[in-house]
Amino acid sequence: MCIDEKSALADYPIPRTVAILGGGITGMMAAFWIKFLQPEVFVSIYEKSDRLGGWIQTKTMDYEGQKILMETGPRTFRNTPSNLNLIDMVRRLKLEKEIMCVPKTAPAATSRYMWLKSKLVRLPSGKATWEDIKNIFTLPILRHSLGRFITQPLRPARDPSVKDETIAEFISRRFSKRISHELASAVIHGIYAGDVNKLSAKSTLGKLWREEGMFGWIPFGKKYVRLKPFYTSSELLHRLELFNGPRSANYNLFFSMVPYTVAAFRNGSESLVRALEAELVKLGVRIVKNREVSSLTFNESTGTVTCRSEDGRTESFSNVISTIPGPQLNKLLPASLPEIKNIESVTCQVVNLYFKTPNLTPAGFGYLIPQSTPAEENPEHALGVIFDSHTRNDCEPLKEYGGEPIEKIPGTLVTVMMGGHYWKDRTEYPSSEEAILMARTTLARHLGITEEPVLTNATLQKDCIPQYTVGHEERMENLLPKLVDMFDGRLAVAGASYTSVSVPDLMLAGREVAIGVLGYRRRLYHNGYTGLETMLSEAQLEKIPMKKYYSLMDLNFNVSVLNAQKKMIGAYAYESDAIARNKQPQGGKRTRRRK
Repeated sequence: MCIDEKSALADYPIPRTVAILGGGITGMMAAFWIKFLQPEVFVSIYEKSDRLGGWIQTKTMDYEGQKILMETGPRTFRNTPSNLNLIDMVRRLKLEKEIMCVPKTAPAATSRYMWLKSKLVRLPSGKATWEDIKNIFTLPILRHSLGRFITQPLRPARDPSVKDETIAEFISRRFSKRISHELASAVIHGIYAGDVNKLSAKSTLGKLWREEGMFGWIPFGKKYVRLKPFYTSSELLHRLELFNGPRSANYNLFFSMVPYTVAAFRNGSESLVRALEAELVKLGVRIVKNREVSSLTFNESTGTVTCRSEDGRTESFSNVISTIPGPQLNKLLPASLPEIKNIESVTCQVVNLYFKTPNLTPAGFGYLIPQSTPAEENPEHALGVIFDSHTRNDCEPLKEYGGEPIEKIPGTLVTVMMGGHYWKDRTEYPSSEEAILMARTTLARHLGITEEPVLTNATLQKDCIPQYTVGHEERMENLLPKLVDMFDGRLAVAGASYTSVSVPDLMLAGREVAIGVLGYRRRLYHNGYTGLETMLSEAQLEKIPMKKYYSLMDLNFNVSVLNAQKKMIGAYAYESDAIARNKQPQGGKRTRRRK
């Protein structure tokens, strides 16, 4: 049974109306899945700005008749099993021709750098070259880390009483402080723009954290996968739904991208947003832009949630899904909830620069700057630099889907990211002119680029990336019953404030909260769905041999394997997902009728 078959929700009063706060990618995905599964449900999206898509935005500029695309937010994604939800939407929205991919042998795939000891250092790629081998034995951090990696299994496991710790504490304990402050901090700059001394290892390095908890060390091999009840019944079966047999469209699209590392959209990441918005309009989703909800109240007599806008207008809904940042949601609630009020976020300045001269940067994807960099080498607080022109020029279309040759960038296009945790206590930020000058100064110091750019763009992303500080998962677990009590299970949350900041994960969160609110998880969650159920305590960790299901994820897929996966999941799942079966779970019905 596949979700595409739109199975009926037997004996369950589904919500008649749903309001979605926030028109970012999570909110858009939630709206899509609600209308796809239950077209009769009335869905409204409230977005305070004049556009949908949140931080996903592409600005198009022209130079001498050449279209230059400048991304101010996410720009690439990897073809991995965890990103199947994004690949599924690419197919549904018929965007296959828009996809362009970087071959595994291209410089943008093999050459990634880090600013270390006053110079660019090329990090080892998937297939080690002679240069990589030399790096291991000539660069102090890599030479030092080699021995630490080898002896890592011999070090003691963490104390069972430790429920969470910082990334710096975790990496330093398992490996070394040097690896934490140099290598790990650079990677975290590229993902969270955050401080390894404050971010939670459990929330940001979940796989490594849990592997140590299971084995006492980090195995660094695909020998086992840990499954918890919710993960088993939703994410795993969702992946099987996406494949749905070796001849499925998703299967074919996924495997056509196997020879590549990362992918992007030919006309920018906003292509996904615009296509999804057009689909929402077709499905009948009501999209309300330039309107911000100012308060939420629960009416016990009607069992509905009332949304009041800043202009005084009110509307009542059976359920509300909030995808706006946690602190913003807290301002709408009848009583303050510290678990979301105190979620921290960082502000980043993104500067795009286009130079007329080609190949001003080394061939590759870009470089990251670790926290260990001396202030005199990074007074602008740069986090990293992306070599956009090299990445795009290395891309190839998916010819089997009618993709046409990629239009090359004749000059040099780069993106400089600044700020993040370095700007945590700032109340004022650089103007666009100041930010552009700061970015140019960084490039001149690090890469020797002194040429005047012919096109520039600076975007201040205020509070753009939530910071999962130590104790984040525990706080979210504590938040769950409070939301249930305050709104009788009719307010659900999803988005970057809670589970993940990556676009594919945010898209999956939108799907999960949609099917949860519709009642597909009724046997698991009897008192309403909040979107935080994945944060529940992991009392039941199971070690599943990878041979039993990872062949699907490792791309060794066939019909017999699919059948084996279904049997294995049925044996190990806490509750089978109703979507994967041709019936709706019984029991646990609400006493109050949904409106």
